[in-house]
Amino acid sequence: MDKNGKSSSRNSDGQLTITDVAKLAGVSPTTVSRVLNNRGYISLRTKEAVHDAMTQLGYRPNAQARALRIKQTNLIGVLFPTLSDPYYAELASQLEERLAAAGLRMLLCTTQKNYDREKYYLDLLASSRVDGIITCSHSDAIYEYQNSARAIITIQHPVTIPDIPNITCNNVDAGKQAARALLAGGVKEALVIHSSFSAKNPRHQAFHDVFKEAGIPSHCEEIDFDATPDEQRNRIEMIMESPIYRQVDSVFATNDTYASMVTSWAISNGKNVPEDLQVIGYDGAPASRNLIPALTTLVQPYNEIASNAVFALIAIMNDTPAPSQAIPRVTFHPGNTIRAKDYYL
Repeated sequence: MDKNGKSSSRNSDGQLTITDVAKLAGVSPTTVSRVLNNRGYISLRTKEAVHDAMTQLGYRPNAQARALRIKQTNLIGVLFPTLSDPYYAELASQLEERLAAAGLRMLLCTTQKNYDREKYYLDLLASSRVDGIITCSHSDAIYEYQNSARAIITIQHPVTIPDIPNITCNNVDAGKQAARALLAGGVKEALVIHSSFSAKNPRHQAFHDVFKEAGIPSHCEEIDFDATPDEQRNRIEMIMESPIYRQVDSVFATNDTYASMVTSWAISNGKNVPEDLQVIGYDGAPASRNLIPALTTLVQPYNEIASNAVFALIAIMNDTPAPSQAIPRVTFHPGNTIRAKDYYL
């Protein structure tokens, strides 16, 4: 009997068994075994239930012996260009949480936006005993690995790569949301400021399409993705002070870092935000929500992106096609940097 007076299936040595885990998780011992051995299709919800039960009971499988038996390490290589950006930091946190819930460990690699370093890490991960790779980088280095024996997933990659699932959110909808939020407060001319890696992102075209339909001019400027923070500020200053943008009174910055820099430039140049210049950002990571003035932004669905990535990766690891999944929408986060104060999407 256990401490609650219920019968237990501990073995003769008094150790917990998978039957104990199965009872608490509400599944069969076979399902627990499949979760532990990462065999066959198992839903993420079931995996989480099994691992929650293991945690509550203090059950610890012999992971080393299991890995040797099934020739798996349960180790996933995750590649980021940087963690200094709030977007990547939040996504890394969400991925680690979802991987842990699925009984997988995360090996985190950062390239510092260096192409050669990215190639080095991809080669290292592809030739090591990791069971899969998730890359959040945006270069074309991943093209060489589309026929790799490793399960590979990309997140928010600007170009679709054959045989490599790309997890993203609804960028077209995001561009339309940003445009409508600015238009609701009245616009003379608008400007999109984006990084070079996202030049082909349909988010920008969707934004311009809404403005074209409204008959209001909109422009586009690019900042090198590899630029340092000082270089980004200098570039934004050059853009905003250009004579060709004297009529621009509304900016859609496609990340919150750029949006905060535009806002800071406006204030330091004696402009009122949002009366003289309204700004809407994109990403909405928790770390960027404490800016002053409070930034109006579109929040990426980090938890859904991470869950979809892990779900697709596990499917490929189990030799099943990555399932088609609903593409999540961004959500509107009201702040004080657009003129339509009562605007909600």
